[in-house]
Amino acid sequence: QDHDINLPAGEAHNLESHNPDTVARADLVQGGLPTPAALAEVATSTRQFLIEQVGDCLS
Repeated sequence: QDHDINLPAGEAHNLESHNPDTVARADLVQGGLPTPAALAEVATSTRQFLIEQVGDCLS
C-alpha cells in the first residue's frame, strides 16, 4: 500500500539521503548485509530526524 507524505523539499531530501536502501557497497559485509556501523548511522540519522519532527510538532 502506497502512502503519500507531504514534506517540505529539504525534509524529503533528508529522508532520501538517509534511506537504508542507499547504504554504500563499502558498508556491506559478505552476504549483502549492512555493517553494524552502517546500521548505527541509519539509526542515528533516523533518531535525529524524529527529534526534529517532534520538536516542530510541539512548537
